Amino acid sequence: MINFSKLVEAINEATNIAHSSLLENHDDLMESYFEKKEGSDNFQAKMVSINYPVKAHDNSIKNVAVNVPLITLVPVSTTRIEELKFTTNLEVALENDELLVSFSNEEESNNLFSKKRKSSFAKIEIILKPNESTEGIKNIIEGYEKILRAQIPG
Repeated sequence: MINFSKLVEAINEATNIAHSSLLENHDDLMESYFEKKEGSDNFQAKMVSINYPVKAHDNSIKNVAVNVPLITLVPVSTTRIEELKFTTNLEVALENDELLVSFSNEEESNNLFSKKRKSSFAKIEIILKPNESTEGIKNIIEGYEKILRAQIPG
């Protein structure tokens, strides 16, 4: 048997580890769309150059190079842990004013000769939901989109 508070701490620690993993995904987002300028702590958007067709005055089609920030080309989404459910069968005991628990064993008949198998059951359900983009990232994307629109003639 273990102290109930230790079980709760272990579940909390597992949740914190999952949350940290999601935060690392946020760092990956920065690395995917921005790069650090050499010799400074400033970031700049990663760009691609795209040839954009434009109709000229003589009705011919010419390609104009347009610098496109990568962050404007794909939807940006992140996730967060919405809910964590941990369900299990526990045996409970009180010893020296401390609540002790252990995973209970469910006995199941296995065959005609009534051999019994002991096993513990637990159910973990983690619900991940899309996270709303922050105002900062929305404003940055909108700013880059305005710069992109200004580069496209017409």
